[in-house]
Amino acid sequence: MSNCKSLEDYFYLLWRELQPNNMPKREYRFDSERRFRFDFAWLKEKIAVEIQGGTWCHGAHVRAKQYQIDCDKQNLATLQGWRVFCFTGDDVKKHPALMIEQIVEALNQ
Repeated sequence: MSNCKSLEDYFYLLWRELQPNNMPKREYRFDSERRFRFDFAWLKEKIAVEIQGGTWCHGAHVRAKQYQIDCDKQNLATLQGWRVFCFTGDDVKKHPALMIEQIVEALNQ
């Protein structure tokens, strides 16, 4: 589970096991101009999840250029009415129940 894709796969497996009746779209492109995508999105509720891998090994999300792009993406999503949850690899691996609980709570609001 060392790369971002496997973190996303792990999240998807957890979600499918715990919430099989409300599956998200994967790699949903929410902005065609900037070609921004969410790792996971629930379209009706406008809730998205971003898995930020590489936080402890100087991955792309913690480098200046990508961090700026991530901020731009987050701000554009907010302007479009999205609620975006950002989770680290540690969240996915060490706190999956809390992570899932937060998303479910938002989906039920």
